[in-house]
Amino acid sequence: MPRASKASPALDALSNAERAAALDRLLDRRPDLLPEAEVVATELLTDVDRDDVADEVVDGLARTAAAGFTDAATDIGFGLLLGLYRLREGAGEDTLIGWCGADQESWELATSVVLAFDDAGLDPGSETVNALVPDWSAIA
Repeated sequence: MPRASKASPALDALSNAERAAALDRLLDRRPDLLPEAEVVATELLTDVDRDDVADEVVDGLARTAAAGFTDAATDIGFGLLLGLYRLREGAGEDTLIGWCGADQESWELATSVVLAFDDAGLDPGSETVNALVPDWSAIA
């Protein structure tokens, strides 16, 4: 989300893509700011809150459904289910999800996605879900 700036109505009016272009131009003009920009970029990439990520995913699905784009919201949910399903396949014991028990952890996360379908007022259809993630037939 763009941060409001009291001093710059022009910056406030920029889209995220335009802000990115402005940063590129600024760094082209002021290469001395590159080390500081790298520090800020590193902070943004490493300061991740898993609850914020989860909220963004669920809120995005719910917002899309609430706007009437139920097919798109359903596809978001299906993408999440399929991603979790594929994640368990490559989860070796040297990964966190593999160590925790890939099938169990992925399945529990997937049940949360199914609950998000319900919360968004969507019916993904059990046959479709079962075809998408066949080893999790009890999920839908």
